[in-house]
Amino acid sequence: ESIEGYDLVCAVDCGEKARVPFYDDIIAKKIPLVLFDHHQPKEKFGDFSVTDARISCTGQLLYYFFSNNNVPITNTM
Repeated sequence: ESIEGYDLVCAVDCGEKARVPFYDDIIAKKIPLVLFDHHQPKEKFGDFSVTDARISCTGQLLYYFFSNNNVPITNTM
């Protein structure tokens, strides 16, 4: 697998860099990294972070994020 051809990477439930596949490639290629998690990250990384510890799970956080930003949720996301 590879990150070739991607212009944005979103990681879910990854509170530390070691849990993000291809992290070194993402940084080397300067691809923006957005983190979604319902826990506060153990370390600061990524370009943008969407977190809310009051939410029960990251799936719920994603649902709220997409709904509030009028992004249709599809099977091919």
